[in-house]
Amino acid sequence: MADESPAWIQQEERIDHQLVRGIGIPALTANIVSSTIGAGIFVIPATVAKGLGSAAPLAFVCCAIAMVLFVTCFAIAGSRVSLTGGLYAYVEVAFGRYVGFLAGMLYFLTALGAVAGVVNVLANSVALVVPFLGSPVMRIFVMFAVYGLLVLINIRGVREGAGAVTVITVAKLLPLLLFISVGIFFIHTPNLAWNSWPSSKSLGDAVILLIFAFVGIEVALIPSGEVKNPARTVPRSAYLALVVTTSIYLMIQLVARRIGGDISRQPRPHDSSRRSQHLRIRICNERHSEFPANDFCFRTRRRVATIFRARSSALPIT
Repeated sequence: MADESPAWIQQEERIDHQLVRGIGIPALTANIVSSTIGAGIFVIPATVAKGLGSAAPLAFVCCAIAMVLFVTCFAIAGSRVSLTGGLYAYVEVAFGRYVGFLAGMLYFLTALGAVAGVVNVLANSVALVVPFLGSPVMRIFVMFAVYGLLVLINIRGVREGAGAVTVITVAKLLPLLLFISVGIFFIHTPNLAWNSWPSSKSLGDAVILLIFAFVGIEVALIPSGEVKNPARTVPRSAYLALVVTTSIYLMIQLVARRIGGDISRQPRPHDSSRRSQHLRIRICNERHSEFPANDFCFRTRRRVATIFRARSSALPIT
């Protein structure tokens, strides 16, 4: 295997040399950040705060320090192995084609389920905005449209793909950055006070939970064969993406804590919806004494209250 490896590695390198190396530091950094920050950011602040309270930002810092080791491994491997495949290519070069094939297939199978789940959630979200697209047939159409759009972008070329990733990253981060920019002016400083130093067990549990929020570089390095000057681009992009991701996570946690206080006790969306409906019902009932029974406005309010009661009783109780 040792005598055979240089030959097939050189062959794969010759194949990769035919690719356009158009991914620079900004595009690769955006790809890593986009692959790292997912929907979990909308749940993580409350989950971490539940275990650590005001000391939750400490868990983000500790996890980021631990992730430096993880990122360094990929930075070194990515700078030395510039083959397309990322994690699969590193395993293949280190342990041979058979082990690399097993690693690639296992990763493909796990990624296949993840991609299907993401597209399914996207179809559900689209159906909420456009109910017409919620039927089974239209859901399939939406899923095929998403896959077709992604395939079309990749067929167009690496520069178009890198540009699309940058646009998606900006679209994903813009609401979060807007939340940080606006929320920082409505801070309530006493909410940041630490009541006590967290125990090592609580801190460790939070760090382990946050590890899943920091991984993503292994996905972003798959198109390594299209990265310009990998020895320089991969390490810089990896560490820059870690700094950007950690900063965003920390600011979201701090702003959420400053504004909302104990965010671990905040009601979930359906709980808030139910409370708002009950509030409207109570307002309508209180106004019963202010308007006569033959008043059109009161009858309208009574109909609205009846509808809200029906919807409220249909809500699941968790």
